[in-house]
Amino acid sequence: MRSMYGTKDFPEYHTSNDNLEFMNKESLKESFEKYIEIIKDLDRNFSQKHRMQSGQKEIKNCESEMYLNLFPKCEPQLGRRGVYRKLGGQNNSLESRKNEFAIFWVLNLSDGQHSILDIIRKSGFEENVIRNAVKILIEKGILEKIL
Repeated sequence: MRSMYGTKDFPEYHTSNDNLEFMNKESLKESFEKYIEIIKDLDRNFSQKHRMQSGQKEIKNCESEMYLNLFPKCEPQLGRRGVYRKLGGQNNSLESRKNEFAIFWVLNLSDGQHSILDIIRKSGFEENVIRNAVKILIEKGILEKIL
């Protein structure tokens, strides 16, 4: 049976006198890794439930897929690179504007810290729209896959 905190066995337990020498680094690391896995599982379950409620299909293989905007500190001059023409030029249809905004989302969040899944979640766009934006930006040398 364990002793109660504050008893003579461990008087420093849960006080400002906690003694880290009682801790094993490997056990602490193992506990931390398990917490991270639990958080990831909860996030996946929440995301899948949200997608099912909104009618979206399950998104696979994009959790760790990341890209890097090669022009993060300036406007990459999309018109000069032919990206706007690739989207339909002067076409002001809802679909064309949607594709244009998807490109802006991808450029904004492609910082090596956000995955394709993050971009899909934050933007609210379908996976195929975001992937099309990624494809265009890679073809034009504006984006680079890092993971």
